[in-house]
Amino acid sequence: MAWRDPPGDEATRRWRAEERSRRRDEAARRNAEIRATLVQIPRFDLPNRTYYLLEGPVAAVTQLRNPASSSDWLNADLVWPDDRQWFVATDVDFWSLYIGGDHDFIAEVASAVTTRTEIVALDRQLVIED
Repeated sequence: MAWRDPPGDEATRRWRAEERSRRRDEAARRNAEIRATLVQIPRFDLPNRTYYLLEGPVAAVTQLRNPASSSDWLNADLVWPDDRQWFVATDVDFWSLYIGGDHDFIAEVASAVTTRTEIVALDRQLVIED
């Protein structure tokens, strides 16, 4: 909010302009490093989304971090094993996590989760929460 307040004097205006420029340059450098790494990862595009294809043990999902901040954890949007017996799906626009699999698998997962769970049909519309 301090950036929105009109500066009181010329020195403050100059410092804010320099600080904005420094932060823009820092962000551009950081983004260039991230892009250089991401171009090496296989990906596919869907409308309004780019998905990067990563491979590894399921437990590795807990190690996903925002490249710009190693402390910010990221959700994997889609996870499924080689045997395709189950999958996990989510999206940045939703507060829910969808898990697919056979009835016994879903019942086991639902019983282990401490938050609310609900069984939904494949044709159920997702509701974007505000």
